[in-house]
Amino acid sequence: MTSVATTSPAAAPDSLEARVRALLERVLARADRQAEAARQRGLTAGRYAGLTHSLKWVEEQIGELESAPNGLTAYGHQLLKGHRERRQQILDQLQKYGAPFRAEETEIRKNSDQARKLMLRAGGVPDPAARLEALLGAFEPVRAHLTPTEAETTLPRLVSSVERESQGAAAGSDQPSPIPTVEPPPPAPWVFEPPDPVLFQPCPGQGARDLDEYRLHRRAQELSLVRGFDVLLTPALATGLAQYPHQIETARMVLRRMRGRALLCDEVGLGKTIEAGIIARELVARGLARRILVLAPPALVGQWQEEMRGKFGLEFRTHDDPEFRAAGPDAWKQFDRILASLATARQPAHRAVLEKEEFDLIIVDEAHHLRSRTSLGWKFVNALKKRYILLLTATPVQNNLDELFNLITLLAPGQLNTSAAFRKEFVQKGDPRTPRNRERLRQLLAEVMVRNTRSQVHIAMPPRLATTHRVTPEPEEAALYSALTAFARTQAGAGGLDRMTLTSLLRQAGSSTDALHRGLAGLAERRSAIREAVTPLLEQAKAVQRQGKLEQAVALLTARGDKTVLFTFFRETVHALSRALDEAGISHAVLSGELDAAGKDRAVREFAHDRQVLLSTDVGSEGRNLQFCHSIVNFDLPWNPMRIEQRVGRVHRIGQREAVLIDNFCARHTLEEQILRVLDSKLNMFELVIGEIGAVLGNLESDQEFEELALEIWTGSQDEAEAEQGFDRLAEQLLDARQRHRQSEEFDAALFGDELATRPAEEDR
Repeated sequence: MTSVATTSPAAAPDSLEARVRALLERVLARADRQAEAARQRGLTAGRYAGLTHSLKWVEEQIGELESAPNGLTAYGHQLLKGHRERRQQILDQLQKYGAPFRAEETEIRKNSDQARKLMLRAGGVPDPAARLEALLGAFEPVRAHLTPTEAETTLPRLVSSVERESQGAAAGSDQPSPIPTVEPPPPAPWVFEPPDPVLFQPCPGQGARDLDEYRLHRRAQELSLVRGFDVLLTPALATGLAQYPHQIETARMVLRRMRGRALLCDEVGLGKTIEAGIIARELVARGLARRILVLAPPALVGQWQEEMRGKFGLEFRTHDDPEFRAAGPDAWKQFDRILASLATARQPAHRAVLEKEEFDLIIVDEAHHLRSRTSLGWKFVNALKKRYILLLTATPVQNNLDELFNLITLLAPGQLNTSAAFRKEFVQKGDPRTPRNRERLRQLLAEVMVRNTRSQVHIAMPPRLATTHRVTPEPEEAALYSALTAFARTQAGAGGLDRMTLTSLLRQAGSSTDALHRGLAGLAERRSAIREAVTPLLEQAKAVQRQGKLEQAVALLTARGDKTVLFTFFRETVHALSRALDEAGISHAVLSGELDAAGKDRAVREFAHDRQVLLSTDVGSEGRNLQFCHSIVNFDLPWNPMRIEQRVGRVHRIGQREAVLIDNFCARHTLEEQILRVLDSKLNMFELVIGEIGAVLGNLESDQEFEELALEIWTGSQDEAEAEQGFDRLAEQLLDARQRHRQSEEFDAALFGDELATRPAEEDR
């Protein structure tokens, strides 16, 4: 699209106005390119779902029938009618696949047109200073198309120059540039088709149906027309689902060709959880699955529950839910959809119940833990009664091909013959890692296994830029933390307090004095036996006047000025931060578990519209996509690395166009500092592929969770120096685990390559 001609006086090439116009033209040209790219994606979207191949075949059939030299028989007319209906269905599907991209193109072009109109109006302003102000206003509709450098450096400098030129005396102002108004995309409006007169006829003796009953009846008839798994129902039923073609096609392949029993081995970050969710939702929608059991690592149980609820509308009970615990042993029978860790489910008391139950679908995440047939996990999953089963792992083979045989045997016993026959036919003698008869092995695996690779899928995500802020605490803060650490070590050594209570107290201390005071007060009230030991700590907490970490976080937010999500775990810390932001004059919204659904929606709208900061707890942000901003502050640090990854995932997700800025705060000489040193400095967690940290933790040679290991090191050490040595050893274990994960990836890449990836065009032939 060409530049807009204006009626303004010609600006000198090096003038301020010329520089503003040049930047605006550059941004508009970029927006035009992005709109065209969206249009092209809309045109080709159906290709990856195998629809264009099907359409071509149907068109050929229609052409042959219509050109029949001697006319058509009654059967021929019926066949032609069926093909035409099928063609219309495919065209409707193509429209549906392309709709998000067309909407994106429309939105970009609308904003570009608005910016050009503002630019044109600015050209008619005679006063140079007012004309510059008007030109700056033209950036608002296309602000999303600024590069990070333009948004953070170039445009603010131009704004400052315009302010100096127009105000003179206001030169050098330190006030941050205004925050752009960013609205999340509105939900698609409901569209109701006119009633079908035949369907809407009253049933004999019932009177006229109301509109809701008609719509329900019509929807049921539509679903009843979908036969087989050529067309999936889930894309229309799911909410907030990106619907990558490889995920949709994987689900279709598993349901249609593999009969719901498959090994999903996509590389890390490609969405195996989403693929399993699509399959589960499809089976539920068709009435093929009622009882579902998901077995996942403990750190991922909450994430699974949120994904299934938020994206697929499937409500699961976890072993830790109050309702589940209240039901006792019968809970495993009472609830139809259950989420639990493998370690919990295989406990003797639970196993005895589960092995008697019949499940329609079982999903096992991080299934590489089942690679050995002698393990309790393999024996447990093998003993469960199931109609469909999905095993999810990015690294199905680590040490030898026997591991692959064991996983496949869980899905389809006999698929690879017996263990001895498998070794004889497919394993190189003397080298258990090298396969023989690769083509035959690939054919057998293709019947039960899917493995998409990043090189094939091409999912591009912006980088993550992490910064650690180690804050020197105020003297009274440092004294309080030191006293609490001594108390925790004494209690841990004597067995006075359980692990959960000690973890809670130390995490509260790492968050804020307000949170710690609340925790200590509650402990003193509940446990009279240690009230005397807790009272001095309470007095110290009351005496703290200043909190260094809080002050530095507010200073960062004041200097940056960008929209930022600030995460903390505790409500008391949220309230303390809210007071501090009010005093600093920083606009903010609060998103916490205290709010109902309407309150949470309102908080996100306020943040998107005109608030600079969103103060959010982990519970409050569940299910929220906040990618319209690109700055995160971890005010306190979850000890579980997967929790950190989930926080970052609120912003660093599909639809994010900017590099995501991550600021992690911790006080010096604390447990959080040691955890951050291990995860960031040693492991480079924030540079890993999305989801890779989970795979690394899964390779740790320990039955304990990461947070349990961290607590054990801190409370089991005599002083900070000994604790640092313990965390150094933990760092070495993590680096070894990462190395093992990388070696497994390399081995699997060499073994499978792209041969087991989804190929829609071939699948439809």
